[in-house]
Amino acid sequence: MQNLSPHPRQNISIIIPVGQGDSSWRQLIRQLVDLAWTSEVIIAATDAAPADFPLVPSWQWLVCSRGRPQQMNAAAQIASGDYLWFLHADSIIENQNLESLSAAIGKYPKHLLFFRLGFANGSRLMRLTEMGVAFRSGVLKLPFGDQGLCIAREVFYNLGKFTLDWPFGEDHHFVWKCHLNKIGVFNIASTLKTSPRKYQDRGWFKTTQFHLRSTVKQAAPMIFALIKKRFFRSRVLK
Repeated sequence: MQNLSPHPRQNISIIIPVGQGDSSWRQLIRQLVDLAWTSEVIIAATDAAPADFPLVPSWQWLVCSRGRPQQMNAAAQIASGDYLWFLHADSIIENQNLESLSAAIGKYPKHLLFFRLGFANGSRLMRLTEMGVAFRSGVLKLPFGDQGLCIAREVFYNLGKFTLDWPFGEDHHFVWKCHLNKIGVFNIASTLKTSPRKYQDRGWFKTTQFHLRSTVKQAAPMIFALIKKRFFRSRVLK
């Protein structure tokens, strides 16, 4: 497939935060190898690099402080790409994702970009989850981190990176930063698949309830801040 974007892949740094003892990154790395991705990849982990981590010149294993926002910020600090693509370790990457991302960067270079979310080998309940995610992210423009957030490095730093002292949902909080600062949030016309293991391990109803409750809890103060900011701006313009 022809690359539709004037931005070459080497301008994109892939950042993958890995939790302690998590081995799902191996499958993602194998996919990137199969796709001949030789541009920068940074795995940000709390454990030391294993012996089987591929020796690709532009790939590195970064040992840093525990916590997903800390790990992603640390990786962004050393990333050399113009664009930062944050992927969960259990993401499933296909060639169409790479081509669609490249095209979206060419069209919306200063937006926060994200993919549609799909679950690999999911049940009917997971299909229902996909519909809910499509509404939340496509209509409300509130994507989560498992949707492969990608943003220009310059914009990422202008927004202050991921907030470290937020109690949960640093990805959701970062999306609200974009809305508060009038950064466009664009849904790439490509499905990024992920593993449904979290729902399988914790149970669909329990996991769904937690996500809904957390989304509402976090959105409430951010909506208030957005309304307050727009009201203040309108008063100043008068």
